Amino acid sequence: MPVVGDVYRDKREDNFRTLRVVKDLGDGRFECLVIEQTYRGITKYPNRTTTPSVKHLTTMFVLISEGKEATV
Repeated sequence: MPVVGDVYRDKREDNFRTLRVVKDLGDGRFECLVIEQTYRGITKYPNRTTTPSVKHLTTMFVLISEGKEATV
């Protein structure tokens, strides 16, 4: 299960993104920040949000860095 701070990368060969989980929205969805996107060899750093489902995040992406759940 994804946690805040996890970083995921697309499994695709082209048009792949690197996402950081920033918020658990509940109901199996997460707010993620697109921190890097490469398409046809051109890399950009859009820093825009996307809201993938947990299924999409865990099947289409691979975890590359584990985050820590925020503590109060």
